[in-house]
Amino acid sequence: MEPKIRILHIDDSMHDRQLVKVALQKESDEFEIVEADNRETFEKQLAAGNFDLVLSDFNILGFDGLQVLQIVKEKDPDLPVIIVTGTGSEEVAIQSMKMGAADYVIKSVKHIMGLVPTVKTVLEHKKAQDERKQALVALTESEELFRTAFESAAIGVCLISLDGKFISVNNTLCRMLAYSRKDLEKMKVSHVTHPDDVNIGNEMNAKLLTGEIKSNIYEKRLIHIRGHVVWVSISTGIVHKQKNTPQYFVSYIQDITARKKAEEKLLYAKNNAEESDRLKTAFLKNISQEIHTPVNAIVGFSSLLTDPSLANEERRNYISIIVQSSNQLLSIINDIITLSTIEAGQEKVNLRKVNVNSILKSVYDQFINQAQKQNLLFSFKTTLTHYDANFLTDEKKLIHILTNLLSNALKFTKQGFIEFGYTVKDKELEFYVSDTGIGIPYEMHEEIFERFRQVEYSPLREAGGFGMGLSISKAFVELLGGSIRLTSVLGKGSVFYFTLPFNK
Repeated sequence: MEPKIRILHIDDSMHDRQLVKVALQKESDEFEIVEADNRETFEKQLAAGNFDLVLSDFNILGFDGLQVLQIVKEKDPDLPVIIVTGTGSEEVAIQSMKMGAADYVIKSVKHIMGLVPTVKTVLEHKKAQDERKQALVALTESEELFRTAFESAAIGVCLISLDGKFISVNNTLCRMLAYSRKDLEKMKVSHVTHPDDVNIGNEMNAKLLTGEIKSNIYEKRLIHIRGHVVWVSISTGIVHKQKNTPQYFVSYIQDITARKKAEEKLLYAKNNAEESDRLKTAFLKNISQEIHTPVNAIVGFSSLLTDPSLANEERRNYISIIVQSSNQLLSIINDIITLSTIEAGQEKVNLRKVNVNSILKSVYDQFINQAQKQNLLFSFKTTLTHYDANFLTDEKKLIHILTNLLSNALKFTKQGFIEFGYTVKDKELEFYVSDTGIGIPYEMHEEIFERFRQVEYSPLREAGGFGMGLSISKAFVELLGGSIRLTSVLGKGSVFYFTLPFNK
């Protein structure tokens, strides 16, 4: 049930009050009329009640309509007052309207029936004013709420013109990029965007302008004032003017740098794991083939030795093959064990006094026969005297490094020479192994030292092996405090260098 329209009517004439009451109630039962016949009663009723409209006579004993207007204006400026008087003077009407009367009605039987339409018109006007006022209050509150949300948002918020300029930015965005609000609002978005990402989102923003889509979400890189990259996720919408005309973009910007770094680490770890798995699978396949060869020789020639009719020369030859195959197998097993201890971080360094010249002579004696069989010039060079050549290192690891490098040199050198030795540089000994072999492509210079890695280069693959020697050598050199590198020209040869601290 709709509440009644409450009207306060002041008139010192009972007859006139009754005339107005009858006119209103005859027209509708929605009116509730409260009467007053003097100023004191009027003010009490006005203070106590909640009225929608005031009807006032212009001439009241000891009182008048203009004073009523003034009292009502002070109490409630939005409460409308209609002057109802028997004085049909134009001057009174003008004076009343100037004082703020909503309307003016002649109090006579002839004109009083026009009171109801006037009342309804005034009340409708008041209702419209109230609605506008409420809308204005709501708009103000909404703007204040938006501004509060805009400034206190945990993510960056900005308004951007259709040509890409910052119109307004919040504090979070300023902190994100370390720019002041004043500086950012002089810039275009492109000025703080990574050059490679400037066009990201433009196509979708164009669809926003045409209304094909309502929002646009994308990721791009912004540039911090200090120059580093800030990864962000941007959600963009359109703010329209009247008639659905695009006015500007509103973008919500979230810093996702930490997430991107985490994704990069996960991707890196995933790729490494997949690569490691692939390399180990290839390594196991290759090593099984390498082990298969000497085992077959050992088993095969061992069975032949059981033949009682076998000549002594053949028997000695078979035994030699079995011994060589056994040594080859033992070497493979030793390398596997060594690599496993390196991988587990359990390889130890045993420093003792050694003579580098003696070590080189010993290694030379180990390989000279093989080099001569291959018709290669084989030599070594020393720099220090025998007395000065003593220093502290792990003798077994140094010999292992040199034998690995020389074995490779002999394997891949068909003609020419192999030379090894050392020079003194500052507080280091720089060892080298030089050959005139097939050489190694430049792009493989790092790859050949990686564990489980088999270089995909046919001359190297054809020579056999399973790719552990160089990775072990590199690990030993680094354990001893040095570094290893190589220079090579494809088809002309290679030089491997490694350094060790020269601790006397």
